[in-house]
Amino acid sequence: MEKLGFSNQWIQWIMACVTSVKYSVKFSGAILDSFTPSRGLHQGDPLSPFLFLFVVDGLSALLRQGVASNNIAPVKVCRRAPGVSHLLFADDTLLFFKANQEKAMCVKGVIQSYALATGQLINTQKCSIQFSDACPEEIQLQVRQILDVQK
Repeated sequence: MEKLGFSNQWIQWIMACVTSVKYSVKFSGAILDSFTPSRGLHQGDPLSPFLFLFVVDGLSALLRQGVASNNIAPVKVCRRAPGVSHLLFADDTLLFFKANQEKAMCVKGVIQSYALATGQLINTQKCSIQFSDACPEEIQLQVRQILDVQK
């Protein structure tokens, strides 16, 4: 958050929200001792989508850099429209790029760089790929193999 320009006070407030989480469990009518989770916020925490967007801003920057260097070819809905390489919403990320081996390798490199920098791993079992009807089956198979996404 420092790199995004947030003040130390703001960062301390956010970290207090993240690190002071405790859970209690009710078992057979009795509330057991509270415990601290070993990682992060619980699913559904209202703070989660905002924190995700802070972190995923790094992925967005890497993708923009890939587009600027012509390593990633964004998708255009028509000839004169701007290209779209990615959309971020809550905790979902949509990537758009020309389907070929070279571009898929570049996208994989961006994802690996992001994972290395943030510690966030991509669960490819939860990922899916959609191709244009004009994309040959052979290319679809190659892209799926490179990105390790089967559906």
